[in-house]
Amino acid sequence: MNSEATALMDESTAALELTKPAARPLFDRLLAPVTILLVVVYAIPILTFPPGRDQGTYLQIGQSLLEGKHLYVQLWDNKPPGIFWVYAVIAKVFGRVMWSVAIVDFVLLLAISYLLFRFAKRYLGRAAAALAVIVHASWHSGMMYFWIAQPETLQVLCALAALLLLVPEAKWWTVRCFAAGLLCGFGFWLKYNFIGFMPLLLLLPFLESIALDENSPRFALTVSWREWLLRIALIASGFALTVVVVLGWIVFTGGWPAMQQAQFQVLPRYARMAITRNPHYLLMAVHNTYLYLRPATWFVTLAAVLIGWWRRDFKRLVPVLLAAAAALATTVAQVRFHSYYFQVCFPFFAIIWAYLALQLVEITRWLTRVLKIQRRGLIATLLWILAMNIAFLPIPEQVTGLILDYVAFQQWCTQRETFYADYPNQISIELLRGQMDVINYVKRNTKPSDSIFLWGSNSLIYFLTDRRPPTRFVLNLGVMAKWGEPSWKEEIVDAVEAARPTLIIVTQGDELPTITYVKLDSEQYLSRSFPRLNTYITQNYKIAANFDHFVIYKAN
Repeated sequence: MNSEATALMDESTAALELTKPAARPLFDRLLAPVTILLVVVYAIPILTFPPGRDQGTYLQIGQSLLEGKHLYVQLWDNKPPGIFWVYAVIAKVFGRVMWSVAIVDFVLLLAISYLLFRFAKRYLGRAAAALAVIVHASWHSGMMYFWIAQPETLQVLCALAALLLLVPEAKWWTVRCFAAGLLCGFGFWLKYNFIGFMPLLLLLPFLESIALDENSPRFALTVSWREWLLRIALIASGFALTVVVVLGWIVFTGGWPAMQQAQFQVLPRYARMAITRNPHYLLMAVHNTYLYLRPATWFVTLAAVLIGWWRRDFKRLVPVLLAAAAALATTVAQVRFHSYYFQVCFPFFAIIWAYLALQLVEITRWLTRVLKIQRRGLIATLLWILAMNIAFLPIPEQVTGLILDYVAFQQWCTQRETFYADYPNQISIELLRGQMDVINYVKRNTKPSDSIFLWGSNSLIYFLTDRRPPTRFVLNLGVMAKWGEPSWKEEIVDAVEAARPTLIIVTQGDELPTITYVKLDSEQYLSRSFPRLNTYITQNYKIAANFDHFVIYKAN
């Protein structure tokens, strides 16, 4: 009996051992924490980025929304309302500080990294997903400061979250489809070009990718056509609800006529002039697309397609290519090709980089096995040495860049205001040193109840001084621009005359002809093309101070 019992126990123990999950390899256990650590290492220097001209405008309009003003009718801008609500939340949470936008971008990068990992893992596995996240984090952290927390960053978040919500195998699919529709609506109100993502969102989650690798590749869905149409209807319902609620809010607040002018009259003119005023528009579009997506990316994408075709691996590659194509379509749909527009493309092209890297590793392994069988071990070793050198190639540049970033981070921690004033690589119209001097002067020489008027585009001055602008135009680009409405000039002068602001600030050296199509800075435009406002200032104000590219006038 004892021997039988012992045998029975041994069998039970063996059975239990078989049912235990296999121990995860060390690589798998370290993959997630190492990826998170690298993303954080790349992300921390973002905290030093100052807000640019766009972010200053978003902050000021967002703060004004919190104070009860209404968009378009009391706050003018030619962008859809979504980004201003986001910045209203930022202003509410952090108050009037410069570093709030950088913190939000830091959080956005972490959130996008998580969603990107889950999306890439679905098609390419954990290793490729981790590598894609790291590649994207290095690109994002290496951007210019005026890219942070732009609508495009938030659109990426919406697109990735919607793609994951629409996974067919998930539970509560009715609620998830409706929620994905709401996210799409929010992405649309950030910028209308989000429509470019819609075909991808309606197709990719339900695509039977295995059918792409059959001898005769075919299009097939993982759900029935009837269920697919039902899911599409739920997505459309969530999207429509978002659109209706926002339009209803605009109408209720009295902003519909002003929104019609800004979005349906002025905005099309603004977009059209990008083409009609540039005789080399197509050349510019191709050049900027090639440059801002990084030249190597195009060769990497071509190599990935060729390898995917050679290895009949389209079930993994095609979904990523479709996502990258949709992101590129949303960028092209904006007509203009500013550098930060391409942020929507970076996560998906980072996956292509990761795919190619792992495919090259697999090909290298296969070649070395073949060479060893042929007793060419030396060549196999040299092949691995070559592969390791190629993999090591970007590391010195990355490490050097990170060291410089962390030196800047240490300076930012110890002397923040001076750091912002002397911020390197700022674009010409930002004038951060002059802005800081103006902000300090306004705080010292005015009361919180006083009004100031800025004739320029550095709206951060309004936000950080907490002084009221007398007009709905918190920046003057639209007023100066060829695509603006002539009546806006009279509206500004009437408002300034009625408010009699304590200080008027005029900016120099802020010309932006690629936007306004006027080769004059604010001060030159005032004297040459805006005589009524210029006369009012010269008759009622005197120069009180001069700073770097800013002249401050004080009321007589």
